[in-house]
Amino acid sequence: MGGIFNRSAEVDFPQTGHLNLQIRGSMPSVPSMSKVLVDDFLEEFTRVSAGVIRSHATHSFRFGETSLSIPIVIDQTITYEECEFAPIDDKLSTLQLAIARNFIVYDKEEQIVRYASTSKTSFLSADDPCRTGSTQCGTHSSCVVEGLSFKCICDRGYQTDFITDAQNELRVSNCIDINECSSSRQHACHSFADCINIEGSYACRCKAGYTGDGYQCQKEQRCESLITCGPNAQCIHLEQRNPECKCKHGYAGDGQVCRRSDRIESETEDCRTYNLCDVNAECLANPSTQRHQCFCRAG
Repeated sequence: MGGIFNRSAEVDFPQTGHLNLQIRGSMPSVPSMSKVLVDDFLEEFTRVSAGVIRSHATHSFRFGETSLSIPIVIDQTITYEECEFAPIDDKLSTLQLAIARNFIVYDKEEQIVRYASTSKTSFLSADDPCRTGSTQCGTHSSCVVEGLSFKCICDRGYQTDFITDAQNELRVSNCIDINECSSSRQHACHSFADCINIEGSYACRCKAGYTGDGYQCQKEQRCESLITCGPNAQCIHLEQRNPECKCKHGYAGDGQVCRRSDRIESETEDCRTYNLCDVNAECLANPSTQRHQCFCRAG
């Protein structure tokens, strides 16, 4: 059976701060009552720029001792705050992580999967292949160490573009922008929002007649759909909020019942006490007078 896989972790280094980790992806189908075995493996983590570490690794898992190995490809990107004045040690540009004694068991009572392993971090035993290999990586890509060699992997929001060479063989050309808007599976925009593709990413914008941030959109309420305002009030459309009935200039009340106000602004009263502002003005704090006053809206 398959399932939804969510994982979040916070790694704290008392001297330098903490990292936030997120994992995205889908789970493979796992036969019921099967035992998942993961062999020992190595991962290399390469510092590709200030505050960015990337890794590309391929290893495998099995369903029991007699099962065929199933490959896993893991691309990781770690971002962190890095002191811009700290000296850069080339020896630390790539570190190797050895993972061994993987232990996976399903806790039926709590309905969770428990995972444990031992790990060890060390320097590369040979020269860093990315010191020379990085020159072969094009724009929107990074060089990461993979075993004794290197690999150019595209940045997030980009994908590998293949071309046919003179020998009619496919080879990597460069990294091109992914149009996340071409499929609903590649973006998180709301069903009542438009997906707008931008270089290396995308943006969401609610459709006309809807309001929200693009990831959540709801039907925009119009004055015509509200109950009728009082005779001395009018309906006002508010940005990112439902429209409201507000008393007209010179009247005070709740928008349904508005009474004529003969009060005017004084040194002790402000526009919050009575609705003294015009329909095209709003009541805002004035730091110089230490009270709220009417200011015309933009336009």
